[in-house]
Formats: sequence, C-alpha cells, structure tokens
Amino acid sequence: MAKNKTPCVTDNVSGLTKSLQLVSVQLKHFRCFDQRTFELDSPVVLIQGVNGVGKTSLLEALHYACYLRSFRSHLPRDLIAFNNENFFVKVQLRDNSFGSNLEHHIQVGFAGAKRLVKVNQKAVSSYKELMQHYRVVSLTEDDLALVKGSPQIRRTFLDQAILLSDPDFISQTRDFRTVLENRNTMLKSGRGIYDHDLYLLWTQQLWERSKTIQCARKKSLYNSNTKLILCFLIILTMHFQFHFLILRVRKVVGLLM
Repeated sequence: MAKNKTPCVTDNVSGLTKSLQLVSVQLKHFRCFDQRTFELDSPVVLIQGVNGVGKTSLLEALHYACYLRSFRSHLPRDLIAFNNENFFVKVQLRDNSFGSNLEHHIQVGFAGAKRLVKVNQKAVSSYKELMQHYRVVSLTEDDLALVKGSPQIRRTFLDQAILLSDPDFISQTRDFRTVLENRNTMLKSGRGIYDHDLYLLWTQQLWERSKTIQCARKKSLYNSNTKLILCFLIILTMHFQFHFLILRVRKVVGLLM
C-alpha cells in the first residue's frame, strides 16, 4: 500500500507552505519495467500484485526521483533493466497551493555512467533542488531496525526526517563528522603528546556542532509526522513478531500431529 497523501512543503525562502499532489510516474528501462506509466492522482493509492511484478521497484523509482539514490542499491547501474544501457524516470506533480494547480515535472535519466536531472526542463545538479518540489518518506522492512536496532540507526532516521524540512542540515552533519575526525586524528597521531590549545579548539568546535545537531533532533521528535512514522514502525514490528509466532505454533502443532 502506498499512501499518496498531499504533502506540505515549506519554501525556505518565502516561508510559504506548498500543497503538492503526486500525479503520475513514467518509467523506462527501470528494473523490471520496459516502459510503463502509472497514474497516481489520488489521496490513497493501493499497489497489489504477485511477487516479482515490480511493486517495490515502483516505490524505488519514486524514492530515487527525490534523493537520486535507491534504498536497495548504491549503484545506479543496478536499476537498469536487463539487456539495456540506460533508464529514465519522470515524475509529474501538481502544486495545489492557493488553488494554483501548477504542474511540475522531474526527470532523471542515467546512461553511460552519467546522470542527467531536470526540473521543468531545467538541469539541476543536486537533490536539494529537487526537494523544493518533491519529498518522499520511504518505509521498508529494513526500517524495522529503527525499533529493534542500535541508537545510531534511530539518529540516522531523525537526521533524514530533519533533511526533509531543512536540506541544509546535511552540511551541519558533515561539519560535525569533519571536526570529529580531525580531533580523533590529532589524538591518535600524537600518541599522548599533542598541542593542548589545538585540542581545546577542536573540542569546543565539536561541542558546538553536537549541540546544534542535538537541538535539531529534539525538535524533530516533537514533529507529528515523525511520531506517526515511529508509531507505524512499532505496530509493524509487533505484527511481524506475532506472525512469526503463529508460524512457530503451526510448526510445533504439525510436529505433534
């Protein structure tokens, strides 16, 4: 099931809230699809089919058109259909803000190890530019680790949630990792002997960047959408555990009989 709820996107420049509707997606040589167009102009879209027909691949294409990466593979070539050398994804959106009904088109093509991305026929170089028009939250079976996995997985989830409303947040996390790596390198290379003033400088910068990221994560936890996704994952985890329990009970009963 895919819920195509009209998303609200806040423009960082004007501060206005956009109301967007996903209308359709066109795929060519993407995964198992040779050439196919899906009409999705509805508040709720149900995707049904037997294994291997491309349900997950369709969701993967919608995800890729936002982040320019797949949730199943880090290599774009893996997304190309068998016996082909390229793929193409086109997403059509409608901006319903203030009754405007403006349409936007996002196109992503990959061929010869090169990727070309366009928004309304204008080339873009970063997924940040895409997120001004189109944002996606994808949930897969791997996301059950949010409930059962390590704290680092939950921190990564929060960072991705923050990124949806603040694309510049990624630069803050990169700065944090850079400072952390530089501080650790200094401590390791000195073998106990290092510049104390430099150590204090890196430590101060690390604390400042950590505090900024921590505040952003706390704010995200109070966001209703984040709470909804976490509750959904907890329920989904309980469902899988219950389903697994039923299978084990049936297996034991079968052995007894």
